[in-house]
Amino acid sequence: GLYLPTVKEITMLSHYGYLQSTTAYQDLHDFFTQELNVAALDAHYWCQYIYEFENSNTDGNTSELIQKLQANIPAWNNYSHLGRLSVLLQNARNNATRMFCLGGHTPNETIKLLRDAQQAVQQNTRVGAKAKKVYPNDPCPCGSGKKYKKCCGKKH
Repeated sequence: GLYLPTVKEITMLSHYGYLQSTTAYQDLHDFFTQELNVAALDAHYWCQYIYEFENSNTDGNTSELIQKLQANIPAWNNYSHLGRLSVLLQNARNNATRMFCLGGHTPNETIKLLRDAQQAVQQNTRVGAKAKKVYPNDPCPCGSGKKYKKCCGKKH
């Protein structure tokens, strides 16, 4: 089903453009302000940009996003930033980005919903159920349209 956002989430999305209070986006914001020395307002802009990018990016490829960040943030100076950012982006995408294509769920929520549905189906499926007994005047299970006693029942 569709995800129904809370009032807090709706307010946050309309005010910030991303789910600012989630741990994943707080970590991204901190990364921009503390490790890359980006101003707080610019860090909010980049978090909003990332949220919108991830929401429209259904294949999970973040190379275009990373190139844009590298080109626009002057303090970007080493590969450790790239590794840390990749981890933060993955966390934000999977745990904190509510995607339209997933009915408003995050990817991890969608995986959990699918697993729960599979388990429910498996629990309702009887394993090793006995076949229904066929009586002589019942239609033959082979699909011939004849009575069992005049079709496959003759062979037994």
